[in-house]
Amino acid sequence: MNQTTAREHHIRDDLRAAQQASLARPHYAYSWMARLFFVGMDLLAGSEPTLPKIKLLEMLASIPYRAYEARAYREMTRHYRDEDRLARYRRLAGWSREAQDNEYGHLLIAHEKMEKGLKDPWYLAPSAKARRRCR
Repeated sequence: MNQTTAREHHIRDDLRAAQQASLARPHYAYSWMARLFFVGMDLLAGSEPTLPKIKLLEMLASIPYRAYEARAYREMTRHYRDEDRLARYRRLAGWSREAQDNEYGHLLIAHEKMEKGLKDPWYLAPSAKARRRCR
């Protein structure tokens, strides 16, 4: 039998309470652009939540954070004399890198779970053009 500590019970109870609170909140009213994205994802990868679909979403999830980081570096270069702005953009760059790493971690978890016999579907296969570029 697996012995669990009081701390583990507390963490599990906190997680359960947070999940219940999240489920009790009213659903977010998505914009037409978000709904269009959801429909496109369902057409591309199917409506069921599968590991390949999660993998695709994790690949896409880091894109905004890369844009935040690039903007932060542009602004640091532009305002290098303004120490307050510089500090703010350094924090933004650090946060965006951490967020990218977090999304990459999710991608690795999905990939590891898929390695146990599940192949990448067509929408995750690298294009022939990308393969030629890497040679």
